Amino acid sequence: MRRFTASTVLLGLLLGGLPMPLKAQAPDAAQALSAIRATLVNLGTGAEIDSISVVESYALAEWSAYGSVGQAVLEQVGDDWVIIASSQGIYDLDTLTQEGIPSDTATQLINRLNTLRR
Repeated sequence: MRRFTASTVLLGLLLGGLPMPLKAQAPDAAQALSAIRATLVNLGTGAEIDSISVVESYALAEWSAYGSVGQAVLEQVGDDWVIIASSQGIYDLDTLTQEGIPSDTATQLINRLNTLRR
């Protein structure tokens, strides 16, 4: 049975329950990372972004907070990065495609994030 801390539940609600615009000028990892970090700090979640991969207009970020870890999926819409899903654990190819990410793009997001972990 998984246990969730209050901060983890709050983080899940904040990241997974509401689309949040994250300002960025271009779909590159440095700007997406900066925008995501700024938003998490403003929300007061205590979450840190550990790594992020960006492919086209999608990003897959790994976060940690209060001993919990998870991933957030983002899409760039215009100049904004919008969190479309967030969860404890790791997203797989099937889940990312269910979120509307093309299979080839989802594969690249996962592979790039795996490379960053090494």
